[in-house]
Amino acid sequence: FHGNRMLHMDGSGVIATVNGAYSGTTPVLSHPYNYSFGETQYIEDQGAWVTFLSSDGTVVRGVRRITGISWANQTVTLHNAINGLQDNDLIVYGDDLGNSYNNEWQGFRYFMVNTGTVHGLSTTTNRRWAAQVVDDTAAPIPYSAEFPFRVYSAVAYRAGFEPKNFCVVMHPAMYKAHTDTYEGDIRYRASEQSFLRAYEKPAIEILGQPMEVYSTPYCPFQEIIGIYKPDLEKGEVQDWDWDEDGGGILKQHQGQDSLWGYMSCYGNYLPKQLARFSRHDGLEVDSEFVQTMQQNI
Repeated sequence: FHGNRMLHMDGSGVIATVNGAYSGTTPVLSHPYNYSFGETQYIEDQGAWVTFLSSDGTVVRGVRRITGISWANQTVTLHNAINGLQDNDLIVYGDDLGNSYNNEWQGFRYFMVNTGTVHGLSTTTNRRWAAQVVDDTAAPIPYSAEFPFRVYSAVAYRAGFEPKNFCVVMHPAMYKAHTDTYEGDIRYRASEQSFLRAYEKPAIEILGQPMEVYSTPYCPFQEIIGIYKPDLEKGEVQDWDWDEDGGGILKQHQGQDSLWGYMSCYGNYLPKQLARFSRHDGLEVDSEFVQTMQQNI
């Protein structure tokens, strides 16, 4: 769980924030990426210990054990009351001995950005040191099958690579939004908008070529991210794939889970190619479907 979760996060370890000043045992939460629902997406472990920090991460408000999680109410229940929480306080995994704040893998959310500093380099000063990002989180927009193409075209045309060498990653709710919109309408069966059923992995046809689609519940559920696969696969024995069988087959081939395999690439190769990443955030998905998947995952 934590390996998959960190892969899609920014290294800060923030799994939720506090929504409003509070004292008691059931604080209301906000999603770490400011989504309007799904605040407990990254809080899966009932019984886990978490640390509450001030919004700048410098003050420990308290350490508590989670005894209940309510997706519908946007709350967690704590084993003991906590006093003095403030709006936007941070929640990270941790106990009295330490916590994960700024001590996790720097995943996609860390360097799939086009503002600020990544690994000490300015994304503004160094124009190739920035991903292509569109963020509509403040006012989410309806999903359309053109968005995977947009994510691809944001970087592909300048780099000159083809759809077969590119993949998109999305939450299963986004995958469902695509199939609901297009696969049920026979007018689109022969178009570029359909998932390719006969392909080895789920794929969308772009410019007459298959572009693979990976879905995972650890991806923020309102975003689509695009990756140039040869960069991601560099240094791996086995082709990049999700650990769909608990690691059994993959470990026989390479001695490690696939996710761990390509996370190890980040410090060696991928950060040199930030312009080959793209992300579109703020696409509407079915909130009930997300809840069905996530609340008892």
